Amino acid sequence: MAFGLMFHDAVNRYGWQRRAQYECREMYGYPDYDQKLKDRIDLLTIMAGDLYYSTVNNAEFVPEISNDFVMDYTLEEKGNNKYQLSR
Repeated sequence: MAFGLMFHDAVNRYGWQRRAQYECREMYGYPDYDQKLKDRIDLLTIMAGDLYYSTVNNAEFVPEISNDFVMDYTLEEKGNNKYQLSR
């Protein structure tokens, strides 16, 4: 149960960023890539409003998000374990 809840949070946390990176992939390597990526993330976040990433998107970027999940999520961090689940 802990894995499912935390993975859902990770998908919603990193989903818009991964989608923006995919949409800006042609600009990678150009000097203004970072600004274009930031602008795209901001635009996607504004368009989504209060909706979670998983509410309006399919699982296309979940394999990439799972890498972030494995590297960044731990039960010890309070922000990641908002349900206060133990090991």
